[in-house]
Amino acid sequence: MAIRKLYRWSEFDKLYNQIMEKAMPTIAQKISETLKNYVKTNWYMSHTPQFYERTYDVLNSITVGKLTKKGKNQWDILIYFDKDKITSDFSNFEIPDGFIRLNHHMSIDDQTTYDGSTIGEWVVYWMNYGQNSSIHGYVGTHFLEDTTKFTRTDKTHIKAMNNLFESMGL
Repeated sequence: MAIRKLYRWSEFDKLYNQIMEKAMPTIAQKISETLKNYVKTNWYMSHTPQFYERTYDVLNSITVGKLTKKGKNQWDILIYFDKDKITSDFSNFEIPDGFIRLNHHMSIDDQTTYDGSTIGEWVVYWMNYGQNSSIHGYVGTHFLEDTTKFTRTDKTHIKAMNNLFESMGL
């Protein structure tokens, strides 16, 4: 492959912005897949629920936002849990006598919000950090921290950038 020579900073700047525009969505998609894997492993595969049915709303809510340019050489893309995809609903799941029905992303008294946020938003927080409810407390699964640690160790984003730079002869 021929090595591309750049003679002006403006040439590099233009090429860099083209690379970033091309690379960021791919990098974000790879990181979101890593997050999905940790949510599956750390939460969904860590236990089998006995008193509620899974909706997989949290897993399916993981979303990659649009790429936005924040400054001359600054780009931003958000990977997030879309709260609108984590819906509250009543459950028909059969439960043994004497147990409390746990509806989908609702409180015990069927409220859909807590402390100013939807229960769906809290579910993501509680899954990651844990919660000490007297009814059913549990420790956090730390999928956010695991994703961050893996991405930094694996250098997913740097590998993708290097591949693009090399493919463009840089």
